[in-house]
Amino acid sequence: NYKNTVNTSNFFNSGWYLPTAGQWFDVAEKLGGDEAMNTALAPYKTDALSSLSVNSSSAMANINKMFTDAVGSGFVPYYYYWSSTEVNSNGAIMFYAGPDVFNWNTRGKDTPLVVRAVFAF
Repeated sequence: NYKNTVNTSNFFNSGWYLPTAGQWFDVAEKLGGDEAMNTALAPYKTDALSSLSVNSSSAMANINKMFTDAVGSGFVPYYYYWSSTEVNSNGAIMFYAGPDVFNWNTRGKDTPLVVRAVFAF
Protein backbone atom coordinates (compact mmCIF):
# COMPACT_ATOMS: atom_id res chain seq x y z
CA ASN A 1 0.00 0.00 0.00
CA TYR A 2 2.92 2.34 0.59
CA LYS A 3 3.67 2.59 -3.12
CA ASN A 4 0.04 3.43 -3.87
CA THR A 5 -0.31 6.15 -1.23
CA VAL A 6 2.96 8.07 -1.57
CA ASN A 7 3.91 10.19 -4.56
CA THR A 8 7.36 8.88 -5.48
CA SER A 9 7.77 10.96 -8.65
CA ASN A 10 10.15 13.38 -6.90
CA PHE A 11 12.55 10.65 -5.77
CA PHE A 12 15.56 10.36 -8.03
CA ASN A 13 17.11 7.13 -6.82
CA SER A 14 17.10 3.53 -7.94
CA GLY A 15 14.09 2.54 -5.83
CA TRP A 16 13.94 0.34 -2.74
CA TYR A 17 17.26 -0.64 -1.21
CA LEU A 18 18.86 -2.04 1.94
CA PRO A 19 20.65 0.81 3.78
CA THR A 20 24.33 0.69 4.68
CA ALA A 21 25.44 0.92 8.31
CA GLY A 22 26.23 4.62 7.73
CA GLN A 23 22.74 5.21 6.36
CA TRP A 24 21.22 3.60 9.47
CA PHE A 25 23.25 6.15 11.41
CA ASP A 26 21.67 8.86 9.25
CA VAL A 27 18.18 7.50 10.02
CA ALA A 28 18.92 7.52 13.76
CA GLU A 29 20.45 11.00 13.56
CA LYS A 30 17.96 12.73 11.25
CA LEU A 31 14.74 11.07 12.39
CA GLY A 32 15.58 10.28 16.02
CA GLY A 33 15.53 13.87 17.21
CA ASP A 34 17.68 13.16 20.27
CA GLU A 35 20.63 15.55 20.42
CA ALA A 36 22.38 13.59 23.18
CA MET A 37 22.20 10.46 21.04
CA ASN A 38 23.47 12.36 17.99
CA THR A 39 26.44 13.62 19.99
CA ALA A 40 27.19 10.07 21.13
CA LEU A 41 26.93 8.76 17.55
CA ALA A 42 29.10 11.45 15.91
CA PRO A 43 32.54 9.88 16.54
CA TYR A 44 31.36 6.50 15.25
CA LYS A 45 29.43 7.48 12.11
CA THR A 46 30.98 5.12 9.62
CA ASP A 47 30.30 2.01 7.58
CA ALA A 48 33.36 0.40 9.21
CA LEU A 49 31.74 0.12 12.63
CA SER A 50 32.07 -3.17 14.47
CA SER A 51 30.06 -2.51 17.65
CA LEU A 52 28.19 0.39 19.26
CA SER A 53 25.33 0.78 21.72
CA VAL A 54 23.57 4.12 22.32
CA ASN A 55 20.67 4.64 24.74
CA SER A 56 17.82 6.99 23.85
CA SER A 57 14.40 7.01 25.45
CA SER A 58 12.79 9.10 22.68
CA ALA A 59 14.65 8.39 19.44
CA MET A 60 12.97 5.08 18.59
CA ALA A 61 9.51 6.58 19.21
CA ASN A 62 10.42 9.53 16.95
CA ILE A 63 11.74 7.27 14.17
CA ASN A 64 8.70 5.02 14.28
CA LYS A 65 6.39 8.06 14.19
CA MET A 66 8.17 9.34 11.07
CA PHE A 67 7.81 5.95 9.38
CA THR A 68 4.14 5.56 10.27
CA ASP A 69 3.39 9.18 9.30
CA ALA A 70 4.79 8.30 5.86
CA VAL A 71 2.27 5.42 5.69
CA GLY A 72 4.95 2.84 6.45
CA SER A 73 5.47 0.70 9.50
CA GLY A 74 7.81 1.27 12.41
CA PHE A 75 10.59 -0.98 13.60
CA VAL A 76 9.57 -4.06 15.54
CA PRO A 77 11.05 -3.79 19.05
CA TYR A 78 13.77 -6.32 19.86
CA TYR A 79 14.35 -7.23 16.19
CA TYR A 80 17.73 -7.31 14.51
CA TYR A 81 17.96 -5.74 11.02
CA TRP A 82 20.68 -6.27 8.45
CA SER A 83 22.57 -3.43 6.81
CA SER A 84 24.14 -3.86 3.38
CA THR A 85 27.61 -3.20 4.84
CA GLU A 86 29.87 -6.23 4.75
CA VAL A 87 32.70 -6.44 7.26
CA ASN A 88 34.41 -9.34 5.51
CA SER A 89 33.39 -12.37 3.46
CA ASN A 90 31.76 -13.94 6.53
CA GLY A 91 30.03 -11.05 8.29
CA ALA A 92 27.99 -7.89 7.94
CA ILE A 93 26.80 -5.10 10.23
CA MET A 94 23.37 -5.36 11.79
CA PHE A 95 21.21 -2.87 13.63
CA TYR A 96 19.22 -3.74 16.75
CA ALA A 97 16.02 -1.80 17.40
CA GLY A 98 15.24 -1.86 21.12
CA PRO A 99 12.58 0.33 22.72
CA ASP A 100 15.22 2.72 24.07
CA VAL A 101 18.56 1.58 22.65
CA PHE A 102 20.28 1.35 19.27
CA ASN A 103 22.93 -1.32 18.79
CA TRP A 104 25.18 -1.89 15.82
CA ASN A 105 27.15 -5.14 15.73
CA THR A 106 28.82 -7.51 13.34
CA ARG A 107 27.11 -10.85 12.74
CA GLY A 108 27.87 -13.84 10.57
CA LYS A 109 25.98 -13.89 7.30
CA ASP A 110 24.35 -17.15 8.29
CA THR A 111 22.60 -15.44 11.26
CA PRO A 112 18.82 -15.29 10.67
CA LEU A 113 17.96 -11.57 10.90
CA VAL A 114 15.35 -9.47 9.09
CA VAL A 115 15.76 -6.72 6.49
CA ARG A 116 14.15 -3.31 6.31
CA ALA A 117 14.25 -1.85 2.83
CA VAL A 118 13.84 1.92 2.40
CA PHE A 119 12.98 4.11 -0.56
CA ALA A 120 14.26 7.38 0.86
CA PHE A 121 14.63 9.09 4.23
